[in-house]
Amino acid sequence: MKSRKYPQSRFLAGKFPSLVFIWLFCIPGMLMSQGERVQTPGGTENLMRGNSDVVAGIYDNHPKIYLDDNGQPAGFFAELVEVIAGELNWNVEYRYGSWTENLERLEAGSIDMLVDVGYSSERAERFEYNSEGVFADWAVVYTRKGSGIEHIDDLSGVRIASMTGSIHHDGPMGLVVLNRQLKLNMDIVEVDNYRHGFSVLQSGLADAAVVNRIFGKNNASEFGVKRTAIIFDPHMLHFAFPKIGDPKLINDLDRVLSALKSDENSVYYDLIDRYIAGYFTTRDTVPLWLNVSLFISILAASLFLILGWQLYREVKNRRRSEEYLRKYQDQLILNAQQSYLGRMIQSLSHELNTPLGNGILAFSSARELLDAEETKRGNAREPTKTIEPEISELVKSYLDAGLDSLKRLSEINERFKSLHQELEEHTREWKAVESVRQICSVWQEQLRRNNISLNITGPEEESWDISIQALNTVLSELIQNSLDHGCPACSEEGEGITNSSPPVMEIHINLEKQPKPQSPNQTGNRRMRWLVDYRDTGTGIAEGSRASVFHPFETSGRRRGHLGLGMHIAYLVVIRQLAGELLCLESDVGAHFQLRLN
Repeated sequence: MKSRKYPQSRFLAGKFPSLVFIWLFCIPGMLMSQGERVQTPGGTENLMRGNSDVVAGIYDNHPKIYLDDNGQPAGFFAELVEVIAGELNWNVEYRYGSWTENLERLEAGSIDMLVDVGYSSERAERFEYNSEGVFADWAVVYTRKGSGIEHIDDLSGVRIASMTGSIHHDGPMGLVVLNRQLKLNMDIVEVDNYRHGFSVLQSGLADAAVVNRIFGKNNASEFGVKRTAIIFDPHMLHFAFPKIGDPKLINDLDRVLSALKSDENSVYYDLIDRYIAGYFTTRDTVPLWLNVSLFISILAASLFLILGWQLYREVKNRRRSEEYLRKYQDQLILNAQQSYLGRMIQSLSHELNTPLGNGILAFSSARELLDAEETKRGNAREPTKTIEPEISELVKSYLDAGLDSLKRLSEINERFKSLHQELEEHTREWKAVESVRQICSVWQEQLRRNNISLNITGPEEESWDISIQALNTVLSELIQNSLDHGCPACSEEGEGITNSSPPVMEIHINLEKQPKPQSPNQTGNRRMRWLVDYRDTGTGIAEGSRASVFHPFETSGRRRGHLGLGMHIAYLVVIRQLAGELLCLESDVGAHFQLRLN
């Protein structure tokens, strides 16, 4: 592709002999020299021009910039560069590559400029930008027809394709930041360019795709995808240059571009109409205040969207916490009712045991005496005064019936005892260290996925009388607290954690049996108590937060969906069910909790 030249007639007037001289003597030498080529993935193709002054990086972003069927640069930016090159007498060499490759080339200084680059403060630290923006652009989400994705909250948990390295992907207002701030938990499928993103969406490997609005408008019909109402990340497009680039190159480009935009009849607006139909409704120059107002409006809408979503999540979390508390309160009431019923059954069973035992003994003894009397009568040599046989059989039948009834009642009483045992919590003697290991075994897989080590130590042969269900609640809440707050990168699935050495966090649980403190007035043998020392090597707890760590709704992870109830519940269980103390102690590394069982 050759740069457009706009020679003036005054320059050509009277120059015919000079042109003949150039034709005869210079052209052959130029043909012998190596011409300019467009570097493409398939090699260097298409002789374009002699020695190049400016090397421009291009990539595939139809219709703004792309390679045509002949492998030549085409699109809005390609023709705009040719117009600018014609005004400045540049010779331009184009180097084609992926977006990421072009950014690397620009940073290394192997190309002089890169077209179609969105501005961000992060990129401004790596590259120089020209001052005159080309036009504004923003990101649009596309999806397949019938997907049901229309609004930002519909993106929760979906697979979404996004071009790696683009400003819409990892810019300050890009998809990665949006996903993190709104907690959408999207599965981001990284692609090399927007066309690849639409292909992934069309094939069903993604549920949605993020592209710039111009690419989407011009290519959606080809892939059979539809636009949603989700837009974000407005920014101005510029030319980018290496930090070590020539300032004159930037200033010259700005001067020509500004002049083109100021002239409503310039080639700039012809290119806008041809490649980006509908960008301007009239040929009049859009006032600066209107561009600024549009940009501010889109930015404000994005901020309101983020704030609204956060408010929605806050209300949702509050409702979840209220529901959680209600269920927990109902469970406490049920436990109290069951405990009362169990005690009542136990008392009733105890009261029934004595009369039942006495009745069974009396009926059995009477039956044995009656049998002995009949035996004695049968062995007597002389007739004796005894009970008539018919009456004897009747009495025996009554005794047998009464005895059967008492035995049946005794069986029912035993069932009441079993019911009481089921209603009461299983407080019994356990091997201390073994019981803690059994409780923590259900966490081993999640801890392994997040590369967290768990060490449990203590006297192996010592036992304790404890409610294993209550202990399970307390230890589970402590481990969950370490995962949520001590290791922010950890998750239920273990995403983003590499199994490397050393572990990202360690959890230590130590059991110790020691004498219980007593006042100076107390004498005699000191009673023993258990201490369960729990430590992790995570981010720790701030000094000002330790005093309120067990308060309800107290959490540092509200924005990540935490309710602030776990440690409060653990505290209540220790106080009410284990009759102990749960303390949050000062620690130089990580968090330190201590469970004291009196």
